[in-house]
Amino acid sequence: MSKAIRIHNYGGPEALQEEDVPVADPGAGQVQIRVHATTLNPIDPLRASGVARSEFALTFPWIPGSDISGVIEKVGEGVTGLSVGDAVYGDPPDSTYAELANVDAGAVAIKPASLSHAEAAAAGVVTQTAWQALDAAGIVSGQRILIHGAGGAVGSAAVQLAHRLGAYVIATASGPDTEYVRGLGADEVIDYKTTPFETVVKDADAVLDTVGGNTQQRSFGVLKPGGVIVALNQFPSQEEAAKHNVNAVMIDTKPSQEILAKLAELLDSGKLKVRVGKTYPLSQAADAWRDSKTQSIKGKIVLIATE
Repeated sequence: MSKAIRIHNYGGPEALQEEDVPVADPGAGQVQIRVHATTLNPIDPLRASGVARSEFALTFPWIPGSDISGVIEKVGEGVTGLSVGDAVYGDPPDSTYAELANVDAGAVAIKPASLSHAEAAAAGVVTQTAWQALDAAGIVSGQRILIHGAGGAVGSAAVQLAHRLGAYVIATASGPDTEYVRGLGADEVIDYKTTPFETVVKDADAVLDTVGGNTQQRSFGVLKPGGVIVALNQFPSQEEAAKHNVNAVMIDTKPSQEILAKLAELLDSGKLKVRVGKTYPLSQAADAWRDSKTQSIKGKIVLIATE
């Protein structure tokens, strides 16, 4: 048996229930992980709410959670390169709000040794999302990229990775985050609360949009012809893209053991950093979800499943 956080119907934090659940042996191609840490990703409350059930239909009871850091306890048939006792991290699609989780082996890689489990869990989804977004944008050295929400988890990872690629990085942030983002390698930081970014940015090769809404709409005009908007949480208008002679795509992060291994090298060397904002015991997941809406927490919210 394993303690797990489950929901039995669509709802908010009140729907999260800590329960004892049976855990089967891992299937072919899977590993069973003793979860040390997982995190709160915005997609989890969204999926649980039912607002996006047409895109994210759930089968109940459902265990949320996609980031993971822990230690392999069992290995399923056909798994190579991973062994019992390995500390791993990654981002399976769900079911990590638990003490034990069976996940596809391809969704995890060896954990960066210098990171705590909390830090490693905070890295899984956001660093892969940033990596895959920059890949979708086709960013190469010398190009100009505008990164929205650069003080956030994905945005801050994207700033660091784009800087390492040799891009000229323009970032939007506000308040104390402006200096934080500049320290991550941004060449220009625009305080979006005081300066409309479109009055400053012109002829960008790419925009990474982690915000959506009006910010996305205004971003089409800052791109050079043939440029691209890569969106993370709202499908960009193809009509607007055609009007401005640019491209627009939305990405869905796919777990990749190969990318996780490359990111682990950067994380271990200190060339890529993640920010843990606040930690909670897994049993207090509902409190974490509530606090994420009412408190200004800088960095990832991490849930500790096993000390």
